[in-house]
Amino acid sequence: MAFTWITLKRLSNNKYIKNMYFWAIFVPIAAKALSLVKNPLELILFGESISIELSLPFSWSAFFCSAVFFSVALLLFNLFCPKIILENSTFSSYLNDGKSLAQLNRYAREVGAEEINITILKARTSSQESLDYEAQGKFWNIHEHAESYNKKYKFIISILYVLGFLVMAFVFFQNIIYVFEAAF
Repeated sequence: MAFTWITLKRLSNNKYIKNMYFWAIFVPIAAKALSLVKNPLELILFGESISIELSLPFSWSAFFCSAVFFSVALLLFNLFCPKIILENSTFSSYLNDGKSLAQLNRYAREVGAEEINITILKARTSSQESLDYEAQGKFWNIHEHAESYNKKYKFIISILYVLGFLVMAFVFFQNIIYVFEAAF
């Protein structure tokens, strides 16, 4: 069972997940830079020799895998999420952006929903308020229809997020165990 597009949008808008692109790039660069340095690094401070291990710990490797899962999920989400969901959280945000009824038809065409006959809709409504009310109903119908659009990608993105969270949880618990072992 895949997450809804709305849930995937919430995940994709999370500031920590958005920053995973950085880690997906930084970790390999750090690994390459550290591989060029003699390991372990021997420093002499105040006449004492200190040995510093410079290889990346396993948790960094796992963190990198998690960052890749999240980054690929973000990329796929931005490519395949229906535009009506990607661009609008609510009908109010749709109106506040100044989008027209013609935009609703573009959204409808994208997800295979029924288009609106704008001329008939305008003729049927007596005021802007009633037009907005009718448009709101159409907006939510298209929005609901969009949930069944690109199911395959929605499933793949959901799996990538789950994998990213599982690996991140593994890193978290691995570090907790390390702290307890070092402290006790």
